[in-house]
Amino acid sequence: MRKIILSLIAAIISTSLSSKSLASNNSCITLYSEPHQASIQLIQEKVQKRRNYFSSLVNTDLLQYNFYETQQVANAIKYDGDQNIVINASIDALTANFGNTQWTQKQIIDMLNEQTFKLLEDNYSDSHSQKQDGLVPTENLTLKIQSSINKHPVVSFLHRSHYQQENTEIGYCFGRGCYVDLVLFRLGVNQNSVKKIWAVGAMAAPGVIWQFHIGVLVQLPDKSWIVIDNNPGSYKVHSLDSWTRYFKAKNSDGNLRFYITDSSKFTPSTGTYDSVQLGLNLQRSSDWYKGYFQDLMEWF
Repeated sequence: MRKIILSLIAAIISTSLSSKSLASNNSCITLYSEPHQASIQLIQEKVQKRRNYFSSLVNTDLLQYNFYETQQVANAIKYDGDQNIVINASIDALTANFGNTQWTQKQIIDMLNEQTFKLLEDNYSDSHSQKQDGLVPTENLTLKIQSSINKHPVVSFLHRSHYQQENTEIGYCFGRGCYVDLVLFRLGVNQNSVKKIWAVGAMAAPGVIWQFHIGVLVQLPDKSWIVIDNNPGSYKVHSLDSWTRYFKAKNSDGNLRFYITDSSKFTPSTGTYDSVQLGLNLQRSSDWYKGYFQDLMEWF
C-alpha cells in the first residue's frame, strides 16, 4: 500500500514539474524604475503586516481567543500590534456602518470574518512586490492532493478507527491538514501561497457535534484561494466562499468565526508542529493519537 501512495505522490510531482505551472526564474520578478521605489516599499510593508497577522495567531488558542476577541470589539478597544489588525479594522467598519451603538454578536462575528477575508485577498503580492520562489500550485494539482487523502492508509476516513480513544471521537481534520501541508511543502510550493483556515464555533451534523474544523488554503495563479478538504466532498476542491457556506450551515447560532493562520499551526489550541505535540517519541499506548502521526511521518 505504501508503494501505491509513493507512486501517487511521485505522479503528482512529475505532472507538476512537467507543466507550465512551475515558476521560471523571472516570471515573478518585475523591475521598477526609481520613481516607483517608495510605493513598492509601502506595498512590501503592508504585505509584511498581513503576513505578521497570520503568523501572530499560530501560537494562539483560537478556541479561547474567540471569546476575548469579540469582547474587545464589543467594547471598541483598539490596541497596536499584529494580532489586532483585524480587530481594529472591524471596529472602524462597524462604527462606519452602524454608528457607535451596541453591536450584536452576529454583527461583530460577521465583520471579523469579512475583515479576515479582506486581509487574505490583499495577501496576493507575488508578482507585485517581490520574488517568490517555488512551485506555483494549480487547481489540477490541488485536486490530486485532495484525492490522495481517500487513498492514504493513515489519513483516509476508512482508517480513522485505528487511532481512536475509547469513548472519544477524534475527527482528525487537523491530521489531514498536516498531511496536505506536508505534501505541498515536499512538492516545493511556496509557503506564502499556503495557509490554514479554521472554523471555530458550535457545529452539528446527524450524530455528531464538534467545535472546530480546518482546511488548507492554497492560492492559485489567478489570485483566487481554494480549500483542500475532503469533508464537504472529495470530488472537487472548494472555493473559499463555498467552503465557508458549507460549515456555516452546520452552525445554528450564526456565530461561526473563521480564522486564517500560517499553515504550520497544528491544532486550534496548540502552536506549530513539534515532536511532543505529534507524539513521535511516545509508545503507542501512551500516545493520545494512538500512533497516528508516527505512522503519518513515515511517508515524509
